[in-house]
Amino acid sequence: MVSKLDKETVDNEAAAAIYEKLESILDPTFLTKGTGTWTGGSISTSHPSHAMLISMKWAGKVFRTPDDVDPVMVFGEDGKWVWNEKLGHAQLREMAWNGKNTTAMIYDTYPIIDYFRKVNSDTMMGVMDTKLQREAGLYYFYLTRK
Repeated sequence: MVSKLDKETVDNEAAAAIYEKLESILDPTFLTKGTGTWTGGSISTSHPSHAMLISMKWAGKVFRTPDDVDPVMVFGEDGKWVWNEKLGHAQLREMAWNGKNTTAMIYDTYPIIDYFRKVNSDTMMGVMDTKLQREAGLYYFYLTRK
């Protein structure tokens, strides 16, 4: 269901409808299990973060513990994952989104919060809320366990 969303342009309402149907993630160990490494996929909407993440060669996220997260990993020149130092680190906390609690990732140095919901045991969908791009609306993406 989610894997086609990076190839076809969808509107924010369609992405929101999919997200709202998904199961909450109330246990942050769902994200940190195993290596805690998740490959990122951008959902193609008109949001400027879609083009930005593609241009920066976004690879995914690494969740080591609830208090130790690398929110933006990119592909380096050698093809290996590299932490994007400019965007810093993050932490996980349970927060409500549209009246439904789920695990959220709060950036340490930017006013950005990503809220996650489960697609299946190895895939989740996220919605990014940031006042830096409030006029652009919400940004939707997905992650698959690596």
